Parts: sequence; C-alpha cells; structure tokens
Amino acid sequence: MTLLGRTSGALSAPILCGLRKAPQMRSTLHYITEAEFPFFHEGTGPQRLARRYRSLRRLGVSAERAGVLRAQLLDEMPANAGLGEELLLSRATRLTADWLSGATPAHMAWQLVRLLWDHGDIRMDNRAPSWATEDREFVRVQYMESVGAQRAREYVIRRYVEGYGPVSLRDIAWWTAFDAKSIAQAIAKLKADGTVTSVRCQRSGYELFFPAISIDPTPSQEEAFATVPVFLAYEDPFIKAYFHTRFRYGSASGLRSLFHSTGEAKASVLLRGEVRGIWVLPSGSRPATLLLCPKLSKPEHSLIADRWRQHLKTLVGDAKVARQSSISVDQTAYVN
Repeated sequence: MTLLGRTSGALSAPILCGLRKAPQMRSTLHYITEAEFPFFHEGTGPQRLARRYRSLRRLGVSAERAGVLRAQLLDEMPANAGLGEELLLSRATRLTADWLSGATPAHMAWQLVRLLWDHGDIRMDNRAPSWATEDREFVRVQYMESVGAQRAREYVIRRYVEGYGPVSLRDIAWWTAFDAKSIAQAIAKLKADGTVTSVRCQRSGYELFFPAISIDPTPSQEEAFATVPVFLAYEDPFIKAYFHTRFRYGSASGLRSLFHSTGEAKASVLLRGEVRGIWVLPSGSRPATLLLCPKLSKPEHSLIADRWRQHLKTLVGDAKVARQSSISVDQTAYVN
C-alpha cells in the first residue's frame, strides 16, 4: 500500500485517469494505460480468445453460433454512447435465452459479454466518482490500431520483466500464458537489444531475468529500505505476479497460509522482501487484525506495529477503529 500520507482526494476519478480495465493476462482483470492497451490486447489475444471459445464449447455453443451472437449483441450497442452493465447483460440474456445448457442465464449472458470484451469490440469505463466504487459502462470500440503480434508479445514480456523482475521463464509463461517458443524468441531479442539481462540464482539454480539497468544503491539506502515494513493489499500484484519463484518471499509450507484455497492472496506485510504477517480489515466498524510471524525480533515487531497503526488511520480515517485493532503473534502467520 502507498496510502500513508495521502487522502481520498489525491486520486483522480477513474474516468479521468486514462486507464483501461480489461481481461488480459490469464483473463484476469488488469488496469492498463490507454497508450499500452493495444500491445496488451493484441499480445494476449490468442490465449484469451482460445480460453473463451473453450468455455463456450463446454456450454454447447459452437464457434459459428458464437460469431452470430457476437454480431447480434454488437448491433445492440449504440455507436456513440455507452450501456450500463445491467442493461447490456439484460440484452445479452435475451439473445442467449435459447442456449441449451445447464448454466444460469446470468452466466450465459456474461460469457457473451466477455466474448465481445476479449475481441476488443467493447471497452469498460468506470463512471464512479471515486475508486471506492465501480459504475461499469460498456462502450463500443470503433477502431484499434494493430501493432503486430510478435511486437506485442515482446512488449508484454518486457513490461512484465520491468515491473516484476527478476523472474524465471516459467514465471513469464504463467503470467502471460504465452507458449515456450514465443517466450524464448522474445527473450532472445530483448537480451540482444540490451533491454533485458539475466543471472543464475545460486539459491535455486534458475536463470532469472530483469531489466538491464544499472542499480548501485548506497549502503545507507539499502539499510533504509530493509527496515521499512511494506503493507500489501489483498490480491496484491507483488504476490500474484509470480508462481514459479514464489520462494522469494517465503517457504513452500508458508504458501498455504498466504493464499486462500481459491488462489487469492491475503493482505500481508513484508519486511526485507519476505512476508512477515497477514492483516485483515473487515467491513463496518469491526476491529482490524494483524497476525505476525513468531520469528520476528522485538524491534521488528515494534516497527511493523507502528507502521500498521499509521496505515489504519489512513485507510479507515477513524482513530477509534485504529485503537481497537489487535496485533498478535500466530504460528499460522506466514513464515520462512
């Protein structure tokens, strides 16, 4: 979290931020800048569409039938205005009423909307006045420039390495869903261009890739960074961005505490790059809880506790709730 010292007014309304929300990598919803969107859309398109059409086939809908329904729903979209999510889904429900499937009407309608979304026929805008809520409006896309499939894949991989490196080839494959050949070709070009470099990790033996930039922090900078607890949100990208090399922030046994059975990552706290606790902020006025690793030293425990109270005041804006929060040491808290 980077909320410390900020107010709700520090963030512009979603519609003013120039961000596009779309199902990209692994069909998971991501916010992407307008300028980068064509690269991510075209780069991940084949994998997204293949997954969507597999889902439709399981529902008894052929590719040909899906194409007809796609065109019909697209005709329902106004050319120069958007449709709210509820209205769009009602129109999709009407079009899919004769599908022979065990799925619910709502699920069938959503599959059709996602088909248009995956194709890039429509985009989703959040018309809510703040990031606290979401007011979805779907707008018909009139034109999207093609950047070329190979160039797009290289761009997606480069952005992933820039954002989350060091990463392994299997991390890249998990995040992008690209095949091994496409990844190898892109990495080879990025290394030849001097954009990406790699090292062999002594701890694991894996080759890890990261941006080819010079980083030479002074000892004082390193020490300052190491002693700052970092609170990560629920489903934080730092936790979810890796799969093959999740050992970087803890042990294999600890993953069972950090992730729900659904695969969603719990809100956690990092110290020196390793998860040292899990935090929960319930809705309403119920007190927040922080479970800390029993291996923390007393100074580390105090450091995290102080930072926790500061973050709570920023998140909740209620000093009473912050005071009522509990901090405890628990063997089930994530440890190495």
